[in-house]
Amino acid sequence: MSQSTPTALRACRVEDRLLGDRVSRARAWQIARQLDWEDFSAAEYLAVASLQADALVASSPAIRNVAEQFTPLASYDSLQK
Repeated sequence: MSQSTPTALRACRVEDRLLGDRVSRARAWQIARQLDWEDFSAAEYLAVASLQADALVASSPAIRNVAEQFTPLASYDSLQK
C-alpha cells in the first residue's frame, strides 16, 4: 500500500504469512523447541496455520499428532465443502 492509502484502510489490512517469513520462522523455532524437534522445517506449517488462525490439513502423521496443540486440524474432505 502506498502512502496515499488512507490510514484506516492500512490499519485494517490483513497480513498474509508465508513459509519462511521472519515471524513464521520465529514461531516455528518456538514450536520446534517445545516439541524437542531438531529440524524446524515441519514446524513452519504449524506456525503459519496458527499465525493465520487457520485449520491445518496434513498428511504427515508426525504433524497431525501434534497439530492440535497449536491449530485446529481439518480433513481433505472438508476442503471440498
